[in-house]
Formats: sequence, C-alpha cells, structure tokens
Amino acid sequence: QWNQRNSLLGRLSVSIQLCEAHLTQEVFDQRPLDRFLTHQSTTLFEWLILKVPATGLSDNLDAALLMFKRLDQLGVQLAVDDLGSSPVDLAWLSRLPFRQATLDARLARQHRESPRLLSTACQLLEALDIEPVLMNVDDATIAAQVETVPARHVLGDLYCPALSAPALAEWLDESRLDE
Repeated sequence: QWNQRNSLLGRLSVSIQLCEAHLTQEVFDQRPLDRFLTHQSTTLFEWLILKVPATGLSDNLDAALLMFKRLDQLGVQLAVDDLGSSPVDLAWLSRLPFRQATLDARLARQHRESPRLLSTACQLLEALDIEPVLMNVDDATIAAQVETVPARHVLGDLYCPALSAPALAEWLDESRLDE
C-alpha cells in the first residue's frame, strides 16, 4: 500500500523475523514461504528483508538452502539474525544467499576482548559479501564499547527507538523538510 500511494515509507526496507518453523515446507496456508509470497498482491520483493535466526542454520540446511535460493530469486533480501548466539558452519554460510547479518553489540560487555571479536566477525562477514549490522546499541556505554567495530549500520534505542508507521511517516516528512 505504501508503494501504491507513493509514500516515503514505501522506499524503506521492512524486516520480518522468521522462526525455524518458517524454513520448513508448507507453513503458510499449506504452502512453502516462497509460493505464499508469489500469491500476494505484489510481485516486487526488494523491500522485504527476512531475518533467519542463526539457530535455524544448524538443522536441515540442505532443505533450507533450496528455500533460500528460491526466496533470493524473488528478490527477497535474506539476513542472518543474531549471529554469534549459536554455532554456524562458515562453509555453509558462504554458500547461502545472505546479504546481511546482525550481531548483538551487547556481546562487547561480556569480556575485554569482545570488541575485537565483534570486529573480526564483521571483517569475516564482509569477506563473505555479507553486510554486518550491530544491533541493541541502546545506551552510550555500549556505543562506546563498539565504537571501533567496522560496521556501517547500527541499530538501537540510543539512535532511534522503535516507531509506529504513522510516527515514522511523520519523522520522514520532517527530515525531508530539513534537507
């Protein structure tokens, strides 16, 4: 609807969190996710980012790989969510069509070497052509701890809390007026 109304909101990506069950066949109206999407009122999915939990990358990757490839062919962007929360096979990760991966910035609080670990993870992701995104930067302490981490995108309440669609539209209109 935002695209049809030529709203500024239509220019933004929308991220949807998946769970492991969504990666199995016939979850949406007894259809696989990619088939469900092809029966929607839109044929363009470049705006859609599906966030796959890192924990979902450990089981039945062969079946999931086919689903990921079909979603990628539709133009859906795929992201690994909460990378670092569970073991992930890097060889498999390099074969999957992911464009982004989120890393929890709060890992920097766990011990003294954590910022270096986050930096290394970001460099590894970039080597795999996966864009790292630091999430949960909710206060100045965490922001200071991850200041040297090479991630271009940072999410958290410190920069902007979650907004409803009307509040976001208002914010976009105001920021456009400032240009």
